[in-house]
This record gives sequence, C-alpha cells and structure tokens, in this order.
Amino acid sequence: MRPFTNAAYVLRVLWDGVPMLVWLGAGLAAYRVIAQFLGTPPEISAPLTICALAAVLWVLRPVRKFFNMRAYYFMVRSPIKPLIELGVWKLLLVHDHYWRSEQPLYEGTLAFSNAYARRKPRCQHEINGILWRAEMVGKSHVAKPAREFLREVNAPLRADLQE
Repeated sequence: MRPFTNAAYVLRVLWDGVPMLVWLGAGLAAYRVIAQFLGTPPEISAPLTICALAAVLWVLRPVRKFFNMRAYYFMVRSPIKPLIELGVWKLLLVHDHYWRSEQPLYEGTLAFSNAYARRKPRCQHEINGILWRAEMVGKSHVAKPAREFLREVNAPLRADLQE
C-alpha cells in the first residue's frame, strides 16, 4: 500500500525529471559552445563543461530553493487533488531543512502551515486525510513529518482513533 496516489507519483516523476532534462540540455549546449569557442578536444571540453554547469547549479541553489518552496506552497493551495498530494509530499520531505547541509529552519513546516491556514475547512479535511494516510502507510521519513504537520495545525485525530 502506498501513501500517495499513482497520479501523485506520476507528477513527482515529471516534477523531478523535467528540470534534469533541461539541465542536461543546457549542459549539452554549453559543451558545444565551449568546444567550438576554445577549439579543444572532447577530453578537455567535457570536464570544463561539467565544472561550469556544477558552478552554475551551486550558485543558483537559493533561487531553486525559493522557486521550489513557493511551488510546493501553491501546490498545497491548488484545487487539484494530485497537485495537493505532490505539494504535501514534497513539503514532508523538506519539512525541517531543504539541503542536507543546512541547519534546521523548518521552512517546509512553515510553508505547509501557511497554505493549510488559507484553505477552507473541507479542503483542510482533505489534506488531513492525505497526512493521516502518509502517517499510517508511509515510511519513517514521511510518517514522522506527517505527524508533526498534523500537530502543527491542530488537526483532529483520525476517525479510527476517536472511538
């Protein structure tokens, strides 16, 4: 049993895969420019391109983080259930820190709380259902943040625990 629907899994593959293809295309274009501009053989052009692309990716880390956190927030606010699931899933993965080297800032939890507070009660109940399922079925890296999110927004207990 999976904690998220198949549609959310497909969206996650697209969300994670398309930027990789874009960066791969940018790397190929940069390789061609570097090889043509410098007139170097592929053995030299390829490492130069990889280093240049790695430097660009490193410099753009704050931009990518800002873009992704805002996108996850808007996914949770969207009316489309698979997008809500994907947004909740991504925020569960980055609940305390976005990069592994960061100190815990809990930006993911803050983004989730803000998005949750701006939803109607019916939509909040739908999000609670997504979190309850992630808590019951998900692995520890998803279940623990799901419990923390439910506590953060003072969500009611699951129906099976209320009896």
